Amino acid sequence: MKKFLVTVFAIFGIGNTSAQQMHEASAGFDSELVLPFLQQLNDELGLNLDAIALDQFSENLPYDQEAWKDLRVNYQGSEIPLRYQVFKDDPYAPDLYFLTPSEELAASIQSQIDTFFTEHGM
Repeated sequence: MKKFLVTVFAIFGIGNTSAQQMHEASAGFDSELVLPFLQQLNDELGLNLDAIALDQFSENLPYDQEAWKDLRVNYQGSEIPLRYQVFKDDPYAPDLYFLTPSEELAASIQSQIDTFFTEHGM
């Protein structure tokens, strides 16, 4: 599985239209590991994500499609925008992207991805 952290530029439509620097944490997941990862991410970072709804969003995305949900999460006492993006180029292994203006949040999510993969022998 490909794991990487990159910085991207995007317009994040949360009440403003100016471009801002976005930071990304991402990886490809086997479908059956999406929910356990999202639950662990929530438990470890306290983001207050609806892991079940996000898993269903990922699962219901048609093959060879991309879609996203713009969320607001709690991170270290602040409400921060987070885009949950899914690309399904493999029907059994969606690519998940977490985009946020918070470099620290993106790095924390990427760290959780790395930890999860290590725990699962990946």
